[in-house]
Formats: sequence, structure tokens, C-alpha cells
Amino acid sequence: MDVADFLQSVATPDGATMFHADESPMDEHYSASSFAEAFQKSTRHDTILTELSSPTGGRWSNKQLDSIDEENPDGDDQNISNAIPEEIKDQYKNSFFTSTKLIVKRNLTLLKRNREFLIGKTIENFGMGIGMALIFLQSAAFPSGVNQSDKVAEWFSLGCPEDGFTDDVSLAYDKLLAGTYSSIFLGCFHILLGTLTGTPDEVDQRSIYYKHADARFFQAGAFLLGGQISQLPLLFMEIVAFGLPFYFIAGLAYEAKAFFIYLAILIAYKFALKMLYGVLVQTLPKKANVQGVGTFLYLLLTLTSGFIVYPVAIPGYWKWLFYANPMAWAMQGMASNQFFSSKYSGYVCERISLGELALEIPRGWESGGSVWIGYTFAFLVPYIIVFGLVTWLALKHIRIEPDRQHVKKEVNIGAKKEKTEEINVPFVPVDLSFDKLTYEVTASTSKEQLRLLNEVSGVFKAGRMCALMGSSGAGKTTLMDVIAMRKTSGSITGKIELNGHEQERTSFLRSSGYVEQFDVQSPELTVRETVEFSGRLRLDSNDPAIGDDETKMKFVDHVLEIMELTDIATLQVGSFEEGGLSFEQRKRLAIACELAGSPSVIFLDEPTSG
Repeated sequence: MDVADFLQSVATPDGATMFHADESPMDEHYSASSFAEAFQKSTRHDTILTELSSPTGGRWSNKQLDSIDEENPDGDDQNISNAIPEEIKDQYKNSFFTSTKLIVKRNLTLLKRNREFLIGKTIENFGMGIGMALIFLQSAAFPSGVNQSDKVAEWFSLGCPEDGFTDDVSLAYDKLLAGTYSSIFLGCFHILLGTLTGTPDEVDQRSIYYKHADARFFQAGAFLLGGQISQLPLLFMEIVAFGLPFYFIAGLAYEAKAFFIYLAILIAYKFALKMLYGVLVQTLPKKANVQGVGTFLYLLLTLTSGFIVYPVAIPGYWKWLFYANPMAWAMQGMASNQFFSSKYSGYVCERISLGELALEIPRGWESGGSVWIGYTFAFLVPYIIVFGLVTWLALKHIRIEPDRQHVKKEVNIGAKKEKTEEINVPFVPVDLSFDKLTYEVTASTSKEQLRLLNEVSGVFKAGRMCALMGSSGAGKTTLMDVIAMRKTSGSITGKIELNGHEQERTSFLRSSGYVEQFDVQSPELTVRETVEFSGRLRLDSNDPAIGDDETKMKFVDHVLEIMELTDIATLQVGSFEEGGLSFEQRKRLAIACELAGSPSVIFLDEPTSG
């Protein structure tokens, strides 16, 4: 036995018997302070202090090792300089450019191998583009047979009063343009909604970044820049899959230049939203917080975009929200792109174009011409940079750790532990036997039948613990799943009996319990509430031995005690991402939930893992 094992064992009840073989061990055992004092007086303690205080030679690299061996052939460590070489002082092994390149390469590899996700996203966006465009089917197009701007002006023919256009003129043209404005808004709305729904999942990536950053794998800026660059192919694919059918089915301008500008604005707009919501991911502690604040931003951006509430109707003290809204700038750029295309180049009354008329009808939209397309990019690009810098600062200076729950427990060696009342809930002892159990499934790549279990036989006696042991992939879990009637596919042959009676699904599921390797519990409930819920649902209230609810709760207390969960009974289960019980505590909780039902037979898949 080494020193560490000895020091750990002597303080335990088993170790106490070595000192007090004829006495009540823990009542007369030495206190923790006595052990500490004895260790400080030992020679082992003095040896450790001597080793810690003595200088050691340091060799930081092979290059330094060679030079030291030449200068110090006798190997005298006292003459070795402990100065850290300059290359060791560098915080990161790779340069910023190299780190960024490696991150881009890694993320693109992950993206390419997730083929199902890429195909699903493409189909989703293409389907949404078609479905949403059908709402405004050709509503942004001119009437049938009117496909040239000069003919539109002639068709429009509503007169040219000296005082400007009448309300009737504005109303008539407004009907024609309603489809265009609505299509522009709906496209931007879809991009905003997609960004909102995808943001909470990014919270799960924080722990990976923290682990890599702590190990000095890369700079925060390299992680941010590399991550955004690697997302460009996916972003471009989503925009094209949505924008291509949406643009033409809705009836927007059939012009190559206008179409590609539309896609470019959507891409810049999507990127700006990702930067904005990325700040929430790096600064808010939980997914629920990100979802809540993100939804508030979603409503704010939509209301101040200039479509639901026209810019002229937005109060002056809220006008800054309109000018700081990326959705408003994207819609302004798209409107200018449409209304100053060749589709709207015809003139009405020989003094105003159709495009100018579209923007002149009182809404508050800028009518300065196609220059607003440039202004849109001039706003969105700095917007991306600014919020990218904010995200970078958050990555460098904000660390959100899971809120792990801890229980302070004062240990009094001489104190007697108070035990809960032991309640014995009756159950039917079961001898479980199976004979020539065979399980076959169809191969995924062919129609060939694969035999996973081949005529397995055995008996599990009541009141006995049986362990299935074997290498990984030997079929331990498969055998348990078949016996526990958890397999819903494949072909099962053979005989399973309980106390000599053939296994029947309903009664067996009620009288058995199964603890999965990775169980799932409600994170909002406490440990006690989780076990109580299981006990109340599964214990038979009609059984005279159980009686009222008080008896059930005493049995729950007993289960909590034997599973050593009493000290944490009032803690919430929580989640791995946001804090809560440890993996080992969750495993004991899962077992307690099954024991609370007082099953006749219980199956446990890897109960000691964790």
C-alpha cells in the first residue's frame, strides 16, 4: 500500500478497526485534526517539504537540451539556467492567420460530413421560398399583357394635376405596389425568424470554445473569424435556396442585375443578424435567456422595420430605432433596387418615373434613387464589423460557467446518523427464465437478416443480482432490451417466462423497471419531486400494505436514503449545459426513480458508469 492509499484508508470506518478492533470503531476513532497533526510530525511530511523547496533543473526544449549538454557535460543541474525560452513564452503555438485557416478547414469538414443537415436545410428553405411566394403569387408583377415600363405608364394614365397626384392616384398605384412591399418584408421576416430559431443551439458550442481557449489552441479573434467564414457556404446556400423561387414567383423585377443585388442584400442582412444574435449567445447564461431576449429583438426589429408602422408614423423619440434597424435598411435597399430597375423606368406625366412615384406615395421611405442600395451596404458592413468586435470582446472577457449545485455537509465523526423509517412495500418475487432467445434484424444496406442473439438461454432467480459481462458490442444491452420487451423492430423467437408463466406485455411492464445508460429527467424538478412523481404513479394505492399517500412518501424517503440522495433532495436536477446534478448523481437518481415503483425485476444498463 502506498502513502496516498494509506492516508485515505485510515480515516474510514474500515481503517478505524485497525486502531480499535475491540471498540465501536467510529465513536472512538481519531479526529481529522489528530490525523493532520500526526502527519505533520512524520518524516514523510518533512521529505515532501524538502523536495518542494529544492531547486530543479529545467530543460524547455530539445534545442536547449543539446546546448546544455555541450556546455555542461557532467550533467550538473545546478548550472542549468531555468530561463524560459522566448518560443515557450508565446501564448499560442500558431499565428492568427494559421489558426483561422485551421478553424475554417475543421468547420468545413464538419459541415461537409453532415450531409443530411445540408440536404434538409436546402429543401426547407426552397420549400419555404415557394410556399411564402405563393401568398403573393405575381402580386408584385404588372397586369397581364403589360410588360414594358412605357406601356405601364400609358396603362397607368391617371392625369397630371398641378398640385400633384390625387388620393385616387395614390390609392390605385398603391394597390399595384402592395405586393412588392409585402414580398420584400416577408423575405426579410423569414431571414429574421430563421436566425432567431437557430441561435439558442449555438449556446452548446460555448463549452467547446472554453475548453480550447483554456488550452491556448487559438486566439478568440481566430475562433470568431474562422467560424463566420466557414458559415458563408451554408449561409449562401440558404439564401439562394429561398431567394430563387421566392423572387420570381412573387413577381419581382425580371432583371439579372436586380435579382443578384436582391440576393447580395439578403446575404449581408443575414450576416448582420448573425452578428447581432451572436452577442446574445456569448453574453447570456442560458438558452432560455437567449431565446427570450432574441424574441424581444425579433419583435422590435419587425415593428420598427418601416412596414408594419410606416417611418412617417414612428414617433420622433423612437425614430433612432428605425435608423439602427438592419431590417429597415435591407428593406430600403431592396425597395430602391426594385423601383429603380428597368421595370419601373417609364414616366408618368413626363416628369416622374414609376419608381419615384412608388417611393413618393407618403410612407416615409427614401426616394433618393438607386444610391440607397449603396447606403444599405454602407450601413450593414460596419454593422457586421461593430457587432463582431463586441462578440470578440465577449469571447475574451466573459466566461459563463454552468451553475453547478453544491451541498455543504458538516461531518461529525462521533455523531450517529439519523435513519429514516424503513418501509417495506410488498412486491411479487419473480424467477425470470428465457430459453433459446433469438433476435434478428434486417441489415440497413441490404435485405439480409442479421442475427444479433443466437438461441440464448438463462435463469435469473428472485432476490439475486446478476451481472451481464462482456466486451463492447457483445450484445449485453440487446439481450436486456429483448427480455424487457423494449425492442419494437426485428424478429424475436424463443420463450420468456416469469415464475413459470409466459411473459405478458402489460403486466410485465408494470412490474418491472429499466434504468437506461443515459436517462432523461425534467430539469426543473428537484430530486425529491422526481422520485415522488415516480412513486405516486407506480405504487398501487389499492394495496392495503401501501395505504395512504403518507406511506408512499415514507417509502420515497427510504429510497432516497439508500441511494444516498437525501442530502441533495431539494436541489433541482438541472441540465449538463446550464448546471445541475453531476453525471454520477443523475445515475443514482435514475435508479431511485425505478426503485420507487417497487418493481419485481429491475434492469440496469451500465449502472456503475460515471
